Amino acid sequence: MSDADVTRAEFLGRISFRPSAKKLGSCLRFLRLASPGVSHEDLQLALLLAEGSHISAYGRPVAGCQYILSEGAFLLSGQADVAEMISREDTAGAAFFIDDIDAMEEVFPNLSGSDIEHMTQAAMLCATDRDAGMAMARAWLHEGMADYALMLEDDDVERLRSKLEDLSFWGKYIYLGK
Repeated sequence: MSDADVTRAEFLGRISFRPSAKKLGSCLRFLRLASPGVSHEDLQLALLLAEGSHISAYGRPVAGCQYILSEGAFLLSGQADVAEMISREDTAGAAFFIDDIDAMEEVFPNLSGSDIEHMTQAAMLCATDRDAGMAMARAWLHEGMADYALMLEDDDVERLRSKLEDLSFWGKYIYLGK
């Protein structure tokens, strides 16, 4: 076990956030538009992958949800009906060009440019190599749930410890709505 793994183990189960239902709905609708025809389970996997890459890049997740592994799929835990959140039509008639992040921020005002960028990359991974996405997500499992302490990447163990300490203390106070 590496020093980074030992450090992460100290923080397992200690990092949580207060997700915004409005932002979560925007995330799921964006992913639905970015990945037409993809199952609800794969949309949730894409969001989980975006959470992991975003927290490593920016120190915060995209939506801050909890995910459980159930019957071979990662699912949002403790949220309202995901299918309903995805199907809401508050983006009806919007021109959709993923490569124009500024336009996407106008269509999805609850999402930042970095949220959109990381979700787009995660959606592409799920569409092209779902097995690789599942393997990455499985590496973040602790007691049947994806754990933010395992998602955070940093080569410097002291900096990793500092980030994990900050997230474990402040995460529950951070409201991830925009």
